[in-house]
Amino acid sequence: MKKIVLLLSLIVALGSCSPKWVPLYDGSIVMRDVNHKYDKREMKLNNGHLYRVEDWNDYLKPFVFQFPKNARDSITYGLTCCWTKFDKFDKTIRFKPKQYISSIYSNSSYLALKGYLKNKKVIPHIEFKYRAYSWLFINKVRILTDNKQYSFKTTNVDRFPVGNKIYEYFSIPYDENKQLIVDIINSKEPIIRFIGDKGYDDFTIPPSMIADLTAIQNAITAIQNNQ
Repeated sequence: MKKIVLLLSLIVALGSCSPKWVPLYDGSIVMRDVNHKYDKREMKLNNGHLYRVEDWNDYLKPFVFQFPKNARDSITYGLTCCWTKFDKFDKTIRFKPKQYISSIYSNSSYLALKGYLKNKKVIPHIEFKYRAYSWLFINKVRILTDNKQYSFKTTNVDRFPVGNKIYEYFSIPYDENKQLIVDIINSKEPIIRFIGDKGYDDFTIPPSMIADLTAIQNAITAIQNNQ
């Protein structure tokens, strides 16, 4: 009898850990796993990301709900892929890649979308990060896509070390270079070549980053089409 009770308890426990997806808001295709219990301050979404409940309720949901219903899902799905913060002085929402310890954006180089939201407007940028054990002193990047090659000279590069790693960051405007993002999204193996005084290093953009680029670009497009 005790074995049966223990077995039933185990089945119930396993069942409670199975995902149970419900809409984040009425009519939404953005889904939240209500069985996600690891940290009650966060919600697990069907875009593969965790997002803080407080941030959603306090400022992101009010921002999203300014827009027509047919735009809300794209905006929500994309922006919850990002780390966000509300600036009380400027009344803006900053968004950029999530760089938790376990995040791919924390543990590798990347190309990502970041920017600011205010009222019903978005000011986006394309950010490059180079992460390695030694400096390149980057002054140029080339990007190889299935469609074409791109080349950019870098300016205003931020450089700093963390432990035994070095980081070099720079950004380019999004609006003038949005075709770059389109071509990366539609490529099988997009590659960034970081070029500097010390040589060059190649980085292949992984599928998970491409999925985030797709979602965030869709959010930016939905906002810009409804400004």
